[in-house]
Amino acid sequence: MRKNNEVKNYLYLKAWDRVLKEYTQNPDMVNRRKCIQKLVFYGVKYVVTNSVREDTTREQAELDFQLISIIKSLVGLLEPSEFVEMFPITKDYDGDKYQTKDYFYTRDYINTLDPNVPIGEKEDPLMFLWEYTNKDIENFNIKSMLALSKLRQFDGYPSIGQEFADIMGIKTQELHTGSNGQEFFINDKGKTVRMTKRRPRYLKVVK
Repeated sequence: MRKNNEVKNYLYLKAWDRVLKEYTQNPDMVNRRKCIQKLVFYGVKYVVTNSVREDTTREQAELDFQLISIIKSLVGLLEPSEFVEMFPITKDYDGDKYQTKDYFYTRDYINTLDPNVPIGEKEDPLMFLWEYTNKDIENFNIKSMLALSKLRQFDGYPSIGQEFADIMGIKTQELHTGSNGQEFFINDKGKTVRMTKRRPRYLKVVK
């Protein structure tokens, strides 16, 4: 499964590079607009299929963050109707029940925008993405926060998640994987804590 994801990630990156060259070499505005749509689509897909690397360098962290920032800027050039066509609103209708964003929430939000005016002229693309309900976009937002957190850590600041935990007085543990593949935690005092039971597959680590 992981290998399949890596293949998809590589193909999305190749597609991004191909369309970017087409965009810079084509003076036809109609085709350039189609290129923007493709750049947003392939860019989002590349980011969400990109594996989280524990050994990320400062240079790689900066490249990841710059790419995400470029994609957000390109989103601002799209009209809401174009974006919805590329990333359909998730058909989840239980928002009122669980006090979360759902299809109706996003639809009502989209209706406050002019469907034929670029998103960036009426709304901050970052806000638009956070208000949008779609699995790929939600994962893109998470990867965006992780990229920002990684840069903060390189600058000597705690990650966004750690800073929130500190403010709330929550004790944290970081999950690591040893060279033998065995997982272990390091608590907030720097001490190693062994895992006595394997994590259930449905649980995800929050960073």
